[in-house]
Amino acid sequence: MPRDTGESCNRCGYNGLLGQALSRSTFELQTVLETLCEAAARLCEAEMVGITRPLGGNHFQVANFGYPPRFSTYTKTLRMVPGRGSAIGRVLLEKSVVHIPDCLVDPDYTQQEAQKIGGFRTLLGVPLLREGDPVGVIVLLRRTVRPFNARQIELVTTFADQAVIAIGNARLFDEVQEKTRQLELANSYKSRFLAAASHDLRQPLHALNLFVGQLRTEADPVERNRLQTRIDAAITSMNELFDALLDMSKLDAGVLKPDLTDFPIDRLLNRMETTFAGAAREKGLRFRVVPNRAWVRSDSILLERILLNLGSNAIRYTGQGGIVIGCRRRADQLRIEVTDTGAGIPRDQQQNVFDEFYQLPGAARDRLGGMGLGLLSWSGWGACSNIRSS
Repeated sequence: MPRDTGESCNRCGYNGLLGQALSRSTFELQTVLETLCEAAARLCEAEMVGITRPLGGNHFQVANFGYPPRFSTYTKTLRMVPGRGSAIGRVLLEKSVVHIPDCLVDPDYTQQEAQKIGGFRTLLGVPLLREGDPVGVIVLLRRTVRPFNARQIELVTTFADQAVIAIGNARLFDEVQEKTRQLELANSYKSRFLAAASHDLRQPLHALNLFVGQLRTEADPVERNRLQTRIDAAITSMNELFDALLDMSKLDAGVLKPDLTDFPIDRLLNRMETTFAGAAREKGLRFRVVPNRAWVRSDSILLERILLNLGSNAIRYTGQGGIVIGCRRRADQLRIEVTDTGAGIPRDQQQNVFDEFYQLPGAARDRLGGMGLGLLSWSGWGACSNIRSS
C-alpha cells in the first residue's frame, strides 16, 4: 500500500477547501470573485489577494481580500496594461505565471507607489486563461520576503483554472436570468395584448351584428343610411385592428421591406385632410393641414400608414381645441408633425409607448379603446430623406 504522506494530506485539505469555497459562492459574479480572493489567501498563505478583469481595454481590480482601505481604493483606479513594470503587467504580457520574490530588488518592477501603499514585498501573479487569453489575473501578495513554493504555485494555477469556470458559470447564469426576465415580461405583455385584442374585436363584431339585424327590419331610409354608416364604421374599426396585427406579424418575420420612390409630400397631406377633416368636425375640433411643395424619397404606403395612425390617435384623444398636420425641413430630411391639443403623453412615459404591447394606464384608454400597437408597429419608419422642392 502507498504511504500516506503529510504533503498528500495537505493537498487533500487544500482541494477540499477550494471545493467548499466554490460551492459556497453564489452565481452573482461579484460574490464569486470575492469568494475566490478569500479562498486563495487561505489556501496559499497570502496576506492579500486581488483579481483584475478587463474593462475598456485595460485591466482594473474588481475584487480583493485583505487589502487595507487606502490600498483598495488606489488599486481600483490603477490601470494595468501588458508590460514588465508590475506583476499583473507581466502576466498579461507573457500569459503565464509570474513570481517576484522581492519587488524591491527586482530590476524591472516600477510600481513603487503601489508597493509603499500596500506594504508588500513578494508577489505571485497567475492568469485566468480562457482559450489562451487572460480574462483576468489573480495576484497574491505577502508583506515579507517569503517566496511561494512550487506546490503553492501549482495549487493557485489549478485554482485559477477552476476560477475561470466559476466566472463563466456566473456570467452564463446572469445571462439566463436576464433572458428569463425578458421572456416573462414578453409573456406578460402578450397575455395582456391577447385579452385586449379579444375585447376590442368583440366590440365592433357585436355592434355589427346589432346594426345588421336592425337594418333588416328598418324601413325608414334616413335610419337605414344611419345604420349603414355605423356598419361601415364597425368594419373600418375591425380592418384597422387586423391591419395592425398583420403589420406586427410582418415586422416580426422581417418581411416588411420599404419600397422607396420619389413623390410630392402634398399628395399625402391632402389624403390626411380628406380622411380626418370630417371626423374632426363631428367632434367640434379645428383641423388644419399646412401645404408643402417638397418632394421626398420614402415608401409612400408605409409613410401614409404612420400618418393615419398618428392622425387617428390625435382625433381619438383630443377632446377640444384642434389638430395641425405640417412639415419642417431638417437638413436633407423632412420632419412631418402631427400636433394636437389633447392630454399628450407624460414625459416619463414617452419611451415606454414604444415597448411591445404597452399602453398608458388611465381612464382615457379604458374609455376610448386601442391596444398600443400603432407606435410599436411604425416607430422605425419615420424619416423621409432626399428632399427637393417642386
